[in-house]
Amino acid sequence: MKYTFLSVLLLALVGANGQNTGTIHSFGKLSTADADSFCYAVIGDYGDDSRGEKLVADMVKSWDPLFIITTGDNDYEDKNEKSIDTNISKYYASYISPDLHRNRFFPSLGNHDQSVSEKAKVVNEYFRIFSCLNKAENYDFTWGPVHFYSINSGPGHISGNIGPSVLKDLKSSLDRAPEPFHLVFFHHPQYSSAFGAEGPIPDHLAGYGIDAVLNGHIHYYERMSDTVRHIEYITIGCSGRNNDKCGTKLTGNNEIVLDHCEGNQNGAVKVTVVKVKRLNNYVQWRMTFEYYNVAMPHTALDTWTLVK
Repeated sequence: MKYTFLSVLLLALVGANGQNTGTIHSFGKLSTADADSFCYAVIGDYGDDSRGEKLVADMVKSWDPLFIITTGDNDYEDKNEKSIDTNISKYYASYISPDLHRNRFFPSLGNHDQSVSEKAKVVNEYFRIFSCLNKAENYDFTWGPVHFYSINSGPGHISGNIGPSVLKDLKSSLDRAPEPFHLVFFHHPQYSSAFGAEGPIPDHLAGYGIDAVLNGHIHYYERMSDTVRHIEYITIGCSGRNNDKCGTKLTGNNEIVLDHCEGNQNGAVKVTVVKVKRLNNYVQWRMTFEYYNVAMPHTALDTWTLVK
């Protein structure tokens, strides 16, 4: 049986209590200049106003990233205006703006950001602070050579579920996107050494041209490689919460290789994008992902590089 990340978008598994049936809103090019190099940060499962959140925020700010993207669970309280301000603005207000072209913080919705019983209320609070998104639960934007897709994988506590209209938009955009790199980020991971794979997907949906999938939900750092479809799966769910440890649930899947896992710690990913000039004016881009934890903030514990 073959697996790929898109099964998390198509299958309504036990615990998926809602479906994302919208479309993808395109914000276009958001970078203000064509820089030869820049860095951005990836955080996830961070919004709990904990010591871990503070230490990660301080570490991320020391990198001076141009922007931050999140893999969801931006607010664990998911109840009111106060919790949004305490769990998000307190640490990242300098990156958040109501002006889309000044904003440097790009979240994805996690299950704690949209509790099923109070989804309308909770999502309204989410979009109050992230007003520049114009209430788009799914959106894409480009920054330099990178095309980003933020997808809402739903309010489920076990797995995600997204309707066919979003999937259709995703494929259509990927088919015509000219950028060298294509990254998709959403909350629920398709693969996990702690819990295993979520489900099957038809082979014809695998060739989307996606380079990496960034997820959260499970409170550790993990990186896996799809050796057949050449997609990297990176889980960053430990930027506030840190209570999960690595497992061995995928040992029977020969296509998905566990490259690295760090459990029971707080951390984030720093991504550096660099233009590399070759002979005869040939240009390539190099994008390097580095995972750091707060105990050793100056030592990368895992590194993965993609060149195009």
